[in-house]
Amino acid sequence: MKQISVGRFCTRIFPDRGGPAKHAHKLSEALEHIGVKNCVIASKYCKKRSADRIYSFHPLPICSPSTQTNPLSMLLFTLSFFVLGILYSLVYFLRSRVDLIHAHSPAISGIISLAVSKILRKPLIITIHGFAGPKLSWAPNSGSYIEFLLEKTVLRNADHVITVSPDYRHLIELYSPQTSYSIIGNGVDIEYFSPASGDDEKKKLLLELGLDESSDIVTWVGNLNLEEKVRGVRDLIQAIDILVNLRKIDCDVLLVGGGTHIDQISALINQYNLEQSVHLLGFRDDIQTILQASDIFVLPSHHEGSPNSLLEALSCGVVSIATHVGGVPRILGDTGYLFRPGDSETLARHLQHMLANPDDRHQLSLKSRSRAESALSWETIAHKTTVQYQLLI
Repeated sequence: MKQISVGRFCTRIFPDRGGPAKHAHKLSEALEHIGVKNCVIASKYCKKRSADRIYSFHPLPICSPSTQTNPLSMLLFTLSFFVLGILYSLVYFLRSRVDLIHAHSPAISGIISLAVSKILRKPLIITIHGFAGPKLSWAPNSGSYIEFLLEKTVLRNADHVITVSPDYRHLIELYSPQTSYSIIGNGVDIEYFSPASGDDEKKKLLLELGLDESSDIVTWVGNLNLEEKVRGVRDLIQAIDILVNLRKIDCDVLLVGGGTHIDQISALINQYNLEQSVHLLGFRDDIQTILQASDIFVLPSHHEGSPNSLLEALSCGVVSIATHVGGVPRILGDTGYLFRPGDSETLARHLQHMLANPDDRHQLSLKSRSRAESALSWETIAHKTTVQYQLLI
């Protein structure tokens, strides 16, 4: 069988932050391991952090913008990105003799890839990580007519669409009823995110944080720039208020992640007198260590696609409680508990049960790791993606 060669185009790529950036990087790595070649183009990451790559990568000579970039700077970036993206794609995709082009949202990457696919006469796949065009209840800043037109154009001209979350199916069907699509979520590095081999890591982390060695650790990991995440953290704090202040059940909650709403969350912690129970850790590089030291992971978001943090928790064998949104039920399976967004009472009840039943926690921990190994690894995601490639070439 002929080796498949893919031209991958995305706005950002790891070590740049964000789910799509990480997805493009890890998928490219996993595909290389199973014999699919990748030629990847994205804007360069201008901070000191770097990444080792086993795939061919050609960074555009412009830095990816921050979320706080002013409109003029964003416009200049978009224009430069569009022109350079097309030029680099034509040169390097031709040189690599790609069989197809795989773009990753947002829409600007899709438009560039669409133009290149038409010029090179190659099939186009686009992975949808989210939509910016329609007005979405969980995203106050969503709703852009220009983004709507771009997204609609890309979807109607793509040969196949992959979405990371079943939540996006109705939008794909609305934008482009004739386009075929499949649901393939994110994966997880099951070698890196693995259960702790003993209690040493937990003891070390608790010592660093000034917490008791016998503490039960409840962890949340996320981005406090995003409203759908912040709403969920508010719900978690209210659930902890029920546990600690009303039911007198002790635990330590680690909130891991930075963002513009961190002061708001800090004020809420003080409002509920939870300063001794809820700990704001800010941005951390040692997520693996924190998860290995955790007893329970909570993902209370009001919206999710295919959350990396939940995948990483399961892979580390951490029992998880999460909202019934997006791709969460498909990831969690029967390894944890689901609840409705905003339902702090039910979240508190699930937490109370898990804190009081370490034997149940242990069994669910084993099931979580087993599920990650059998169904959620990047190798599994790469094989599913390759099936779609083979159907197009």
